[in-house]
Amino acid sequence: MAGKPMVLVNGISMQSQLTGVGYYTLELFSELAKMRLNTEKDKSSSDELSGTSSESSIFLFDGKANITHWSGTQFEQIDNNFSRISNTAMGKVTDLRFLIRGWLKKNFGSNLWLRKYARHYHSLQFRRAVRSLGQAFVYHEPNFIAFPHDGPSVVTVHDLSFLRRPQIHPSDRVRFMNENIEGSLSQASRVVVVSEFVRREVESLFGNEIAEKTTVIRNGVSARFKPTVCVDSVSKTLKKYGLKHRGYLLSVGALEPRKNLLSLVEAYVQLPMNLKSRYPLILVGPKGWHLQALEKRLHALRHEPIQWLGYLSSEALRSVYASARAFAYLSTYEGFGLPVLESMACGTPVLVSQAGALEELVGKSGMTVHAYDIKSITEKLEARLLDDTLWNLHRTHGLKISEALSWNRAAHKMEAIYAELI
Repeated sequence: MAGKPMVLVNGISMQSQLTGVGYYTLELFSELAKMRLNTEKDKSSSDELSGTSSESSIFLFDGKANITHWSGTQFEQIDNNFSRISNTAMGKVTDLRFLIRGWLKKNFGSNLWLRKYARHYHSLQFRRAVRSLGQAFVYHEPNFIAFPHDGPSVVTVHDLSFLRRPQIHPSDRVRFMNENIEGSLSQASRVVVVSEFVRREVESLFGNEIAEKTTVIRNGVSARFKPTVCVDSVSKTLKKYGLKHRGYLLSVGALEPRKNLLSLVEAYVQLPMNLKSRYPLILVGPKGWHLQALEKRLHALRHEPIQWLGYLSSEALRSVYASARAFAYLSTYEGFGLPVLESMACGTPVLVSQAGALEELVGKSGMTVHAYDIKSITEKLEARLLDDTLWNLHRTHGLKISEALSWNRAAHKMEAIYAELI
């Protein structure tokens, strides 16, 4: 592809339930691939080009020495596949990987050795994959820790919570990241971060040498997340889960300590009963780690109007975003806050914690609160649900912010970085 350097992307994060890094990889590189294909189609309409238009110069490493062209059209296939195998009911876990990891940790303690083994295996496969390319390329690692590579490379850093707040991560993950992050950033030709907050964190923790090659490229929001979603799709999703349009409080994110769901739950149950009956709390997201305290509390509050829907496909997710009365996200540390942006893009006003990049993202388009101030959270939740004037104002401002942040914009900025490296 003339003028566009070949890019090899580590796509391993898309081989399990799609959460933060997985969605980032899928969205950004789908947009890059489509953008490149559209550029080539504009340059020529010859039959020869048309015959190769299903391929782009974005290549995907799948962890098994395989490299495939990434056309930018695979999103729904991947996303729907994981939603089918991952949907669960409360108290039931069908994710085989989660069960295996839980058994290993229970019987053998930390699974750091398993991470190291997987890393060694994938590194060997990566070297084989690189040899099969046979031409110059930029290697992009979207998930913090790059494989050893002598050529030009880009590493994306989404946050540094494993350094700043190690207690909110599994100990084996913290140790693995600590052992590898500095080498990954030092090897990288360019480091991409997703917010000004993360850029400041990189500078503070790794110094000027790393900071000088760091660029901020903010995440985008998919065009699928819009307030005008298909009415039939919304109605079907709401009916499936017994929800009413604009009749619930929503929170989206993996069930893990960093998302601070215990504070949200504790604040929510302090609301007046008539308000809770009108607006049940709906939790969406896959099971993470260290769930005992949350599960125990939810069981004790089983008579409260709180419901966990598990992991949802993008179609179902956009429906619950667009129909919520309000969105609450009280994370204790956040490098960007993609669910917050998705909620604003769907026209649902937000309440977020004053943590990390969340205030940077929301600005004056939402309400903020201290992550652990239960009384204040309860007051803000009540205002978020009942104040129609503020609701309409924040909805309008949130839509403007989301319109300015697209994956196409992010892809163009990323292309400029690739062009500098080859």
